[in-house]
Amino acid sequence: MALLLFGASFPVAGAPLLFWWVLAIPAFAAYWVLRVRTTVDGRGLVARRPFTTTTVAWSDVAGITFPRFGFGKAALAGGGNVPLPGVTVDDLPRLSAASGGAVPDPTPPASEPETESEPDAGRSAEQ
Repeated sequence: MALLLFGASFPVAGAPLLFWWVLAIPAFAAYWVLRVRTTVDGRGLVARRPFTTTTVAWSDVAGITFPRFGFGKAALAGGGNVPLPGVTVDDLPRLSAASGGAVPDPTPPASEPETESEPDAGRSAEQ
């Protein structure tokens, strides 16, 4: 944000009466960064967009979809969907933990690494 404000200050310093409105760009960017997010807990999720807030209970969520590009969407049981700003496929394990299991974690559990037997034992048997 500071870098954006710094870059916007040059046109404003050069011609303040002409470019005063350029300072609105860093202000809106700061508002966007502070406002837009998705909050998840055991009761449901809250999707905050720039000008709207949508609260959905887990009982109303039929599933979560991820388009090829962009953020996830909660498919509602009654039809329609709710965009989830900031939620990607990589966030599914954290989403599952925060939701109390309402969203299943698709990643397989980590298995124990196999210990390798001594390499010389296999050679002596072959010879």
